Amino acid sequence: MRQQNVVLFSSGITEQNGILKYLEQELRQKGYSCVFWRDLFSGARDSQNIALLPMLIKKIPSFDFAVLIGQGHDSTLMLRNGTMESVAAMRDNVLFEIGLCTMALGNKRTILLTDGIVHLPDDLQGVGKETAVKTLHYLPEDVKSYSRAEREIDAHFRQQSPETIRQAAGDINDYIRKMHQILSPTMIGASVSTASGYISNFVLQCLEGIDKGVLLSIGYEGELRVFSEDKIWMHVILPVEYYEDTPRRG
Repeated sequence: MRQQNVVLFSSGITEQNGILKYLEQELRQKGYSCVFWRDLFSGARDSQNIALLPMLIKKIPSFDFAVLIGQGHDSTLMLRNGTMESVAAMRDNVLFEIGLCTMALGNKRTILLTDGIVHLPDDLQGVGKETAVKTLHYLPEDVKSYSRAEREIDAHFRQQSPETIRQAAGDINDYIRKMHQILSPTMIGASVSTASGYISNFVLQCLEGIDKGVLLSIGYEGELRVFSEDKIWMHVILPVEYYEDTPRRG
């Protein structure tokens, strides 16, 4: 089985207490490939001018799992039963990224790690004691709770069988095939549009003019064209499916 890859999200303040680095090290020791969210933009040509949302939409679906740390660094006022209350809130970017990861990977492959005091939106709390996404707790001042959380994360990952992951990947692939004309500019990137341009600008034009022969030059005597003694064939090779050993350009 191939190595499972995990993307880790958090606020900058959470990174300072060391839990993000701890999770990354422990998960790597258990065979996972981990990427910090900041590293998703490391390959951008202009690091000062990055369209963050399109980049996240494009890259999050390439991971098997996502772990997001939502700690109550901020506070917000909420009106409840006519009374204004102040509640601990996670950084808004982390909350937004929870939604992105859930839509891209599904709620079973998205884990939210909180400090236990942060307010969760109603849509995340789910029904009864179950949360809409897998939610674990840790104590920022208790290093032992980091280890406990990491073990629970690993156990949850292992419950997601390869069959489940393949089914999810198949569903995404079927959806992309169905909607590629709409989604290709943002979710698939340049590959679909490039292939489309190749077909329309080169292949189709060659096929339409193939009976006229190959143009060598244009002179005062007119066009010089050459035909093969045999039939002219054009072979267009398109990939139907990708595998782990499919060569890729970095």
